[in-house]
Amino acid sequence: MCNKATEEIIKEHFRLPAELSCPIYLLLCNGGRVTVRSQQMRAINLIWALRPELQRCNRSVAVIGAGAAGITFAAEAAKLGATVHLFESSDLMHLQVGSFHRPLHPEIYTWPEETA
Repeated sequence: MCNKATEEIIKEHFRLPAELSCPIYLLLCNGGRVTVRSQQMRAINLIWALRPELQRCNRSVAVIGAGAAGITFAAEAAKLGATVHLFESSDLMHLQVGSFHRPLHPEIYTWPEETA
């Protein structure tokens, strides 16, 4: 069973070192090849750790980027009752626009490259 110490470890892993009135978390997967599933799992792990704070009344969350991790985080935060503001400079999941003939497989490794 996970406990508060585990929640704090997860939050610290994603927290940016900034002196602000509210914490900022980064879900960026800027390393090697990542899957859609791995991006979603990063978002789910952070949501799980933040759930006590997100379930409080009048919580607002800003999510910048509507890729797999951003959309997953935004949807789960909304399910917990947070007011979510999702910001994206292009269409949501823009690499999938016009790709109705094929699904976005959760284990694809080349996403978001054009060859995906």
